[in-house]
Amino acid sequence: MLYHLVGYIILKLRYPNTEEHKKILEEKYEGLYRDVALQPILKIIGVIFIIALTALLIAVIYGAFTHDASIL
Repeated sequence: MLYHLVGYIILKLRYPNTEEHKKILEEKYEGLYRDVALQPILKIIGVIFIIALTALLIAVIYGAFTHDASIL
């Protein structure tokens, strides 16, 4: 229910014209306000995940080159 409200608010702010609002909702989001709200949330989670994986990869590579090779 919260996603529907947030999705409605997002679309209303982006497209104040009611006709354009309805057109975008149907074409891009298949008529679901939930998808309007989830899209930015999932993008943020994806970016955080990619940053965390990159940091982990850098830490592993750094650890491999700075520690004794007998550990590996």
